Amino acid sequence: MYIAFLIVLGGLGLGLLAVDRTRQRRLARAAACFLAERALEDRLCRFDVVAVGRGPDATAEVLHHVPCAFWCDR
Repeated sequence: MYIAFLIVLGGLGLGLLAVDRTRQRRLARAAACFLAERALEDRLCRFDVVAVGRGPDATAEVLHHVPCAFWCDR
């Protein structure tokens, strides 16, 4: 069973690109601290990215969910 961490970003295209290797490492360190504080170090974790933005008509919200966008190597 995985613990999923969700990263929610604004902007559909650029939001997804904002999760570069540097940000991935920073998020992985934060997740490792979270898991350690709760004695869950033995659990597998994954990171999903959700981009939120406006559709072409500027009224509808659009979500783009990327499950397992990256994994935490511990």
